Amino acid sequence: MTGAEQQKHLPQAASSATPPILSTRIEGSDTAVSKALATLQAGLTSDLLPCRDDLMIVLGEALNNIVEHALALRTDGVIDLSIANVKDRVSVTIRDNGRPLPPGLLSGADAPSVDCEIDDLPEGGFGWFILHSLADDMVYERLEGVNELSFTLTRA
Repeated sequence: MTGAEQQKHLPQAASSATPPILSTRIEGSDTAVSKALATLQAGLTSDLLPCRDDLMIVLGEALNNIVEHALALRTDGVIDLSIANVKDRVSVTIRDNGRPLPPGLLSGADAPSVDCEIDDLPEGGFGWFILHSLADDMVYERLEGVNELSFTLTRA
């Protein structure tokens, strides 16, 4: 499948019985992700989604990591985002056509050490710690050349 064909079609995951409150495709670029996050922030009110702030933090980390790492150097990168309310939880599925997640990375939920001088503090490495701290039921799969990351957040 060519890049253009893959951009038009990411194989669909198993369908969920709960319809999403949001389902969108985002171009795999910093600018497109920033615009999508701003639109989402404005559209999801806290009465609709009580965990909106946590969701925005987790989505910001996940989507920016996808652009920076999985879709780096790609011009045909796309991200599909789906958010659904499931009982007392919010279910999120993020799919992209980028490089696979390195083995073992998902389980690495420890924060980098900050026991050092200010000038020696790590620049990165906090993303997975933040994701694991705020999200539950995190699952990563690679299916037919597509990455799928799913997780839930408590609504209350």
